[in-house]
Amino acid sequence: MIAPALCTGCEDVFDIECVRVCAPKAITCHEGIIIECDTTWRLRSEHLIWLIAIMGTRDGKQFPVGSVEWDGFRKLASALYKDPDLKVRLTKNFDDNCINCPVKQQPGHAEDMGRLDDICYQRLGIEPGTVMRLWDLIQLFEDTFSIKFIKELGSVSDKVLERVLRFISPDAKFFTNDTTDLAIQNEGMFCFQCEQAADGKGCTGQVGICGKNAKTARLQDKLTGALVSLARVAGGRAHKKVCKLIIDGLYVTLTNVSFDDESIRKRIKKVNKQVKKFGGSKRYDISALWNADDDIRSLKSLLLFGLRGMAAYAHHARVLGKSDPEVDTWFIKGMAALGNEHTVDEWLSLLMEFGGVNLKCMALLDGANTSSYGTPLPAEVGQCIEKGPFIVVSGHDLHDLHMLLDQTVGKGVNVYTHCEMLPAHGYPELKKYPQLKGNFGTAWYNQQKEFENIPAPILFTSNCLKPPGPAYADRVYTTSIMAYPGVKHINAYKDGYKNFSDIIQHAIKLGGFHEERQLTGINGGVAVTTGFGWQAVLDNAPAIIDAVKNGGIKHFFLVGGCDGSKAGRGYYTEFVKQTPADSVVLTLACGKFRFNDLDLGSIGPFPRILDMGQCNDAYGAVQVAIALAEAFGCGINDLPLTLVLSWYEQKAVCILLTLISLGIKNIYIGPSIPAFFSETVLNVLKEKFFLRHISTPEHDLRQILGLGGQVEKQ
Repeated sequence: MIAPALCTGCEDVFDIECVRVCAPKAITCHEGIIIECDTTWRLRSEHLIWLIAIMGTRDGKQFPVGSVEWDGFRKLASALYKDPDLKVRLTKNFDDNCINCPVKQQPGHAEDMGRLDDICYQRLGIEPGTVMRLWDLIQLFEDTFSIKFIKELGSVSDKVLERVLRFISPDAKFFTNDTTDLAIQNEGMFCFQCEQAADGKGCTGQVGICGKNAKTARLQDKLTGALVSLARVAGGRAHKKVCKLIIDGLYVTLTNVSFDDESIRKRIKKVNKQVKKFGGSKRYDISALWNADDDIRSLKSLLLFGLRGMAAYAHHARVLGKSDPEVDTWFIKGMAALGNEHTVDEWLSLLMEFGGVNLKCMALLDGANTSSYGTPLPAEVGQCIEKGPFIVVSGHDLHDLHMLLDQTVGKGVNVYTHCEMLPAHGYPELKKYPQLKGNFGTAWYNQQKEFENIPAPILFTSNCLKPPGPAYADRVYTTSIMAYPGVKHINAYKDGYKNFSDIIQHAIKLGGFHEERQLTGINGGVAVTTGFGWQAVLDNAPAIIDAVKNGGIKHFFLVGGCDGSKAGRGYYTEFVKQTPADSVVLTLACGKFRFNDLDLGSIGPFPRILDMGQCNDAYGAVQVAIALAEAFGCGINDLPLTLVLSWYEQKAVCILLTLISLGIKNIYIGPSIPAFFSETVLNVLKEKFFLRHISTPEHDLRQILGLGGQVEKQ
């Protein structure tokens, strides 16, 4: 139900800061009441600076933003690119429309904003209330506002504005409405490969929700098209160089991996050179995929995104010297298939075949990790950051972590894992380093908040990287295929060795915290556990089987997958909290940070939450399920086992395809259905594999456990 507008004089306008703007409607929630009205875009004078920061400058810079407060500016920028004649109404910072806003009632706020109004409107030479074409306003802004003058505004505005001003270079030129810029801008982007896809359909315009701009998205599309061309001319032959180009190229296009245009261009050149070497000339245009029939686009996207996910696993295995000819050959087969036409049944068959190959790829990486660093063992990991220099390591690459640990021996620099690197604490050959102290922070999507003020550098070995804010960008290092413009990158030598001396010296210079800091998980817990890999679980199989037979364990839940910032993910926390006391929760990947600091007690010697590892350790979960089915003489679908998965990026796609290729049914998926699932494809998955969309924890648990009443909470 739409309530009357709360703000005085709010018949036809809303402030872009006070509401979440979604043209042509503006919608917000004010004290729990939904407000909606027809709107002219309402823009405050200094908001022009924020808007231009979002759009980017001609020198290629964009203000790296990720928080929801900026959604309105992203959507306004997107609307502007779609409609060059878009008009806005300039308003005061504090007027009758804001009279009921609690923020504007803060002492001194109205006065400060009033001074900012006077300065801005005097400089622009227009009156508040003026309605004009936004491109004309941006041109006027560029003609009248110097960077020096904008910095003076920062002294009377807020901290966010000051951060924007520090980010924009003194010689920056802003985008205007000239022909060249509009030609670039109107190309826009289309991307719907991750769970953040705007409005559940796809990111368009100039900036994706992940922070990737349209130019980067288009380059990633060109790279993908070049990889399809390479696979087609390779003729199914698993050439070592071709396979590496395809695997690493696909990994680059994974969500939150590379934002660096120049590094992507270099990859495109390498791929095109190899295509030419094989005698190929015609380039595959990936837009043919995006513009295909809904069902074909859906099926092709499933395969492409699955291949991108599998590429991450193959890349990490190759770093440790492991590869599989069948897996390598399938990369070529799968990418070549994207450039050809098939029937729906043929696509479904290809997807099932791919799922089986991905299982082999995950097994390959599992073997590479355990042969290099030992079989994981259960470990409790603290979240207390000791005083003194330290480095935070994020991502999945255990090899990078191992090299860093080796180079920090005796340096007085501690190392803390972050997000998907947490399972490293279970590997004996990594755990033996005394400077590997604990875990820093929670899931990847909180990094902009958690990294902002720490006196330490951060190393990203793989996704997920959010655009680093200016408050800590100078402390971010990337390596491998990770890349972000302006951020320091650590390359490998030809033999694979990496010199981490720069980041180590940076840590020493920053000095770390002066006193120890006790951090907590999302739910307030001060420690988490990990290391319950499939071998550790199966080593205790007799005790687990006895517990099932005597009724100590009545159900297993696998609750895991990718985490994200989109609304609805609190479901997984509540689901785990409400699981019965006689059930075990297996978990893996970064989705576990929603609940892994909870204390749900134990069943005999086993804690009720068992962290099996990173997302690729879904292979281990499959091995546990197969072993239990054999022990009980039944099929996997007959076990008291339910999979409740959260998805975000493309590795979740390849895991889902592997699970359904094994015939596993009744999988719950959320928080949303992928935008690239057509209605037909979704119905096929529902009918053949009983794929289910999550609803509420209470409803789903009752359905899973066959209960008619309420689920007993812990």
